[in-house]
Amino acid sequence: DPTLDVDAFYRRSDIFILLSHEEVSPVTILEAAARGLPTVAKRVGGIPELVSDRQTGVLVGESAGDEEVVECLKGLFNDREWVRRMGQAARRRAQKVFADRHMCERFIGVMGDVRKKIFLIDMDNCVVNWDAEFENRWTKRGLSL
Repeated sequence: DPTLDVDAFYRRSDIFILLSHEEVSPVTILEAAARGLPTVAKRVGGIPELVSDRQTGVLVGESAGDEEVVECLKGLFNDREWVRRMGQAARRRAQKVFADRHMCERFIGVMGDVRKKIFLIDMDNCVVNWDAEFENRWTKRGLSL
C-alpha cells in the first residue's frame, strides 16, 4: 500500500504517471517533482501549469487512450537519459516555483495588486475598504495583518 510509505513508493519509481480525466492542481505531481520524478499526465485542468511538456514530464492529450500512453512510456524507457534530465528539471522547478517561500511571495504580490479593489464586511457588519478602514478596525481589536 503506497499510502503507508509514500517516500518508499516514490524511491522505487522512475516516472510518475497520473492519468486522471479531471484534475485541478494535484499535489502528487509536486510531490513527485520534488523527489526528482518526471510526470506523464493528461493535459487536463491545472496539470499543464505543473508539468512543462517535454521538459519536466510529458503531457498526453485529454482524450488519450491506453495505446498512446503505452507508446509514450515506451519512448521514455528507451531514453533513460531524457527521463533523468526531466526528473532533474522537475526537482529544480519544484524547488524554485513551488517552494513555500516563493508561493507566499507570489500570494503577497497578487494580494497587493488586488487589495485596493477588495471590499469586505467586517464582524460589525460594516462595509470596509481594505486599505484604510479594514486595517484600522482590525488594529483597534489588537490584531495585526
